[in-house]
Amino acid sequence: MSDPIYEAQAYEIAKMARSISALEDENAKLRASNEVIAEDHAALCEQNAKLRELVRDYERCTMHADCSRCEYDGKMSTHCPLSPCFPDADELRELGVDA
Repeated sequence: MSDPIYEAQAYEIAKMARSISALEDENAKLRASNEVIAEDHAALCEQNAKLRELVRDYERCTMHADCSRCEYDGKMSTHCPLSPCFPDADELRELGVDA
């Protein structure tokens, strides 16, 4: 004869084991998702830094409309419509900015 209390406890233990297994699976999925988010965040931070640098270069360039007096002339880019220090279309396209 089987003990009803033992069967009820065994059922509850099996139920908890299934719940733990499901939580472990969910935890693994969340960890993988977190890794992807961290990689995306790092890539966006790097892209943001490049865009900030281009904006700084643009600001410097527009402050020196006379390219012959520009202290950055010839040191940044070679495709500038105003001077070589203006971010060129290739640099912007590389960052995903349509120029």
